[in-house]
Order: sequence, then structure tokens, then C-alpha cells
Amino acid sequence: MSNISENPNIVPSGYRILYVLFLLMNNSLSQKEINEKLSQNPDIEQSFTKETLLKIMNTLKVSDIKIIKKQNKHFISKLPWQFNLDSKHLKTLFSLLSFVSSLEQKELYKNYNIFLENLFRFLPDNSLDEFGGETLNYKNINKYCKHSLLIKKIEQSRQNFCRIKIILTEGDEYYFDTYHIEYSSRDVLLTGYSLKHHENKTVNLDEMKSIKQLPQKSSGVFFPSSVTFKVKGRLAKSYNLRENEKLLSFDDNELIILNKGEDRQKFFKRILKYKDLCEIVTSDVIKSDFKKMLKEILRNYETH
Repeated sequence: MSNISENPNIVPSGYRILYVLFLLMNNSLSQKEINEKLSQNPDIEQSFTKETLLKIMNTLKVSDIKIIKKQNKHFISKLPWQFNLDSKHLKTLFSLLSFVSSLEQKELYKNYNIFLENLFRFLPDNSLDEFGGETLNYKNINKYCKHSLLIKKIEQSRQNFCRIKIILTEGDEYYFDTYHIEYSSRDVLLTGYSLKHHENKTVNLDEMKSIKQLPQKSSGVFFPSSVTFKVKGRLAKSYNLRENEKLLSFDDNELIILNKGEDRQKFFKRILKYKDLCEIVTSDVIKSDFKKMLKEILRNYETH
């Protein structure tokens, strides 16, 4: 920004007020921290006394910007630019809060609370009345999460850097060294490196009967299984790379793609939809597994 004093269209005092508003929109700050930020701004020349800062705060309050002091820090609790959320949307927000608080992921929980705090600045005071005193009770955990106990155990084992044993409802067992949870629009999935199969496996928590933390420590190294495949013809012109995929080479009629970390069975089912427009290039082990699956499918159509 150019020097404020050289720009006749900008009033320095107005700029200072807007800059303090900008600072408080992003963080809760003490008077000392605000002064430090102001002194670091090259477009603000004068230093500030307590009285000057008080005038700036009062000017903002006159503009219907509600500023409160919390733990010796100034915080914007309400803004004049407001919008309404109906009861359904508000319930969704607090349902998600309960879900997030059940995940044992402190950083995610903290960030979601910051998001809600910022959002509430734009809501009318009476919009939260129907929720009563329970609205901001962030300890209402697990009410909306059917997998909350499993998720807690998984995240606790991750924090302890331990391997886990999983038993599915059908009786299958998996021993995961490294693992993480994925959330889709419909399912909660656990993806991990299977010590038995030496590849990544994905398990839907709906299919999981129990989980046990093992005494052995996780290696801490995630082993993304990889497969190289090609797509041809019209599919090559319309194929969209996934997050775990990298384009290795291409021409007008063919793409060579590296896929990392996708569960092998999910990958097989996906490329079956592409029919003869897709071909696995490497590795030989994966090609062999795919052939085996195709033979098992064809066996269902053999005449007896």
C-alpha cells in the first residue's frame, strides 16, 4: 500500500479505525498486541496511547460492532452485517460440533469452535434462543455419531503410536501398522497398512465389530501401495485424476497414471467400469490379482 499521508482520498484516522477492525476480525488481541500491530504498519506513523485506542474502540461500537473483553483480550462478538439461519441449519451445525468433539482430534475441534465463534458474529441475538443453555455446551458428545466409540479408540491408538487389531462382523481380522480415518458423504472408513497382506486395506466402520490397541508401536511410516495403469480412447479425453493419482505421460489417445494408496479391491471394482478402455501396467502382482478376480467372476457364468 502506498503511504497514506500521500493519498488525498484516504483519511488517516479512518484508515486506523478500519485497520483495527481488520485485526480484530482475525484475532482476539490485547491492547499491547494491537499497539504492536499498529506500530509495525508502515502506513501508520503515530504511536497510540490508551486513550486513542479507547476512542477507536468506541467508534467501532457506535457502528454497532460489539466488542467485549475476554481474558484481557478484545474480541468482536457481534457485527452489524447479519444473516439468518433457520432451525434446521443451526441444528446441523451443532450436530456436527458434537460429532467433531467425539473424534479425539483436538486441532479439528479447536478450529471448528473458531469457525462457530466467527459465524455467530453474523447471527441475530435471538437466533440461538430456541437452543437454550445447551446450545454452547460443547460437552454434549457422541449424540449424533453412531461410530463414536470406535473412532475414539482408533484416534487414541494413533496418538499412542500403536498398532491395532480389527475384527469384522463376518469374523475377518486385520492387523494395521499405520492407519487413518476417512469421512465420505455416507460412510466412515478406516484405511491402513495390513501387516498380513502387505498392502493398504480399507474397512467400513459399519462392518467393524471391535478394535484393540496392540502393545507394539507403529512404524510411523505409511506405505501407499501403488499401481500404474493406462486409460485409452474416449476415456483418456474425459478422465479426471483423483487426489491420490499422478499423470506420468499422455498423448491424444492414452494416459499413463500412477495411483497411490487406494484400497486394491476398490480400485479393481472401479476400473471394471471402464471395461476395455483401461489396462493395468504394473505391477505383476497386482495384474495377477486382477486376473484372479476376473476368473472368479467368469466362473459364475460358466455353463454346467
